[in-house]
Amino acid sequence: MEIGQMYEVPDEGRTVNATLEDATVNVPEKRVYGIYRTVEGSRIIVTNPLTDAEKAAYARHPDTFFQVLKRGGGRKMRDPLDFYDSSRPIYGQTSKEKLLEFMKGASDMEYLKTLSQAELADVFCERLADSIYRKEQIAKEAILSGNPPPHPTT
Repeated sequence: MEIGQMYEVPDEGRTVNATLEDATVNVPEKRVYGIYRTVEGSRIIVTNPLTDAEKAAYARHPDTFFQVLKRGGGRKMRDPLDFYDSSRPIYGQTSKEKLLEFMKGASDMEYLKTLSQAELADVFCERLADSIYRKEQIAKEAILSGNPPPHPTT
């Protein structure tokens, strides 16, 4: 995957052309989260599995894994605020409709629908940061206890 390049990616049951704008690797999940801008101008998130070879390449060169220099690409997330701070500028530009789609199945969906786009982006980023941070903590605890990390549920 190369930031700035166009790829065919899935979006709502169809394949669209989109440019990879940013991406991050979640090592415990062995997944890459890519943020793409479609030719229509909307942003989507696409996840891909990370092969063992790609995981090893990322471990060797995290700052240039996506073929561009990403300062702090190898930086570990210290707490949910780190992830929130990095994701909020991206989702602050995402439409309210797309954010609601990302959050479908939330138990408080009716409440979420009443929020402005900016408020919804805040809530989405808070929940996303918390979810990723919790998964990383579970993986770290499993490694420290000598047990393999749990298999991702996604």
